[in-house]
Amino acid sequence: MKNNMFELQKEIEAARADLDRTLEQGINIGDCYEKSVKLDLLIEKYIDLCESNVNELGVSGDGARQA
Repeated sequence: MKNNMFELQKEIEAARADLDRTLEQGINIGDCYEKSVKLDLLIEKYIDLCESNVNELGVSGDGARQA
């Protein structure tokens, strides 16, 4: 799981950098929107993976172990 999370973090960083470059270059709004949606989906995927890991470990949202 850690490897998947690390890879996903790298994808998020790359997508964020790509979006930043696109915004700085003033490329059309459609490209910015597409890159923003891609970034949002990657972040959603990362959050889902984190929640899945928490559920597998039996840890509540506040970090306490559940019986």
